[in-house]
Amino acid sequence: MSRDGGQVVPDYIPNTLLMPMVSGKLKVILETSAEVDIEFLPFTLYNHKKRLAADDCFIANVLGTHDCADMTKTRGEKSLISPGQFEALSVLALDPAKVPDAKLFRLSVFPRALIIRNDLRTVFEHGGVSGIRYISMGERGQVL
Repeated sequence: MSRDGGQVVPDYIPNTLLMPMVSGKLKVILETSAEVDIEFLPFTLYNHKKRLAADDCFIANVLGTHDCADMTKTRGEKSLISPGQFEALSVLALDPAKVPDAKLFRLSVFPRALIIRNDLRTVFEHGGVSGIRYISMGERGQVL
């Protein structure tokens, strides 16, 4: 299950549903440090052989979205199904005047991406959180 071929379940679990799935460890960190409303939906993770991989997993549904993308600099594939939203991003830029004072939030134009402030990222790194891929503001990278 891990990229190295082992059976290790990371704290931020990559998945084909494009949903933020987290371990119990990351859930506790989010509850104590994120300072935002998050709905945690429990689930049990099984491996490809239908054996228990982890039973302390959660979908972390960060509630609400914020309209703070700088649409003149943000680049990506626009959604045909949801007008005003992106299907994929290649460059994300935020309007500093509109960015909320939140450590973690979702964007109205791309709700499946989580925007994490640097102080929360530091908490994740000090806590040894695994599995998260960070993309800095303005950095080119395909986000689906």
